[in-house]
Amino acid sequence: MTPTPKRSEPLPRATDAAEPLDLTSADVAPVALEDEWLRAADTPSEEHGAGGRRVLGTTLTVLAALWLAYTAWSAGRTLAGQPLTSPAVAQWVADHGQRR
Repeated sequence: MTPTPKRSEPLPRATDAAEPLDLTSADVAPVALEDEWLRAADTPSEEHGAGGRRVLGTTLTVLAALWLAYTAWSAGRTLAGQPLTSPAVAQWVADHGQRR
């Protein structure tokens, strides 16, 4: 920091407000491609990339179901014959939560 900072002068206040633009006048030419837009809106078309998102969503859903099935299978093998209220369940969750 300097002992004598230089400061800028404040900007003067605007005395007159700007006039809003009139966009409703009849001088505006109609869009030449209006018919094409209407025809495109009438034809059903799939959004670009929607098929890929559907495949990704299905794949992730299947992977999640497989992961849950594997976890249940692994817990069943480890905790077979023990009640669900035993401390072994908490120990199994803690052990598998730290493996990466």
